[in-house]
Amino acid sequence: MSSLASVVGIGELTRISQNITGQTYRPLEIYIAAATIYFLINLVISGLGRLAEKRLQAG
Repeated sequence: MSSLASVVGIGELTRISQNITGQTYRPLEIYIAAATIYFLINLVISGLGRLAEKRLQAG
């Protein structure tokens, strides 16, 4: 599930970033923000995966 969410997430983030970059002509700031958002999404998903793994091992 996390790989599917990552693929959908990066595609959408990239498309939205390209649209905003075309309007603002500030690619560095936009792509840094997109990378930060993507990192946070993956951090949350991996944390949830670790939590689920621990709960399944305990039960």
